[in-house]
Amino acid sequence: MPTLECPVEGCDWQSQDLDAAFAAAMTAALQIHDRTVHQPQAQPAAAAAPKLKLDPPTIAAGCDPDQWSAFTR
Repeated sequence: MPTLECPVEGCDWQSQDLDAAFAAAMTAALQIHDRTVHQPQAQPAAAAAPKLKLDPPTIAAGCDPDQWSAFTR
């Protein structure tokens, strides 16, 4: 009869001997649980950061060379 082991590295937990059909059903149920409940979490700092809308730089006609230089930088 098979036993189930914890998939976490360094954990020595094992189940008691299980019937093969029950062990297979339990393994499938745990895989579904892992995929649906324990999905990777998005980074909260990136999600919480506000999005800023910046306007493109503008310059007026007839500007002096210093203003043009500042605009092109």
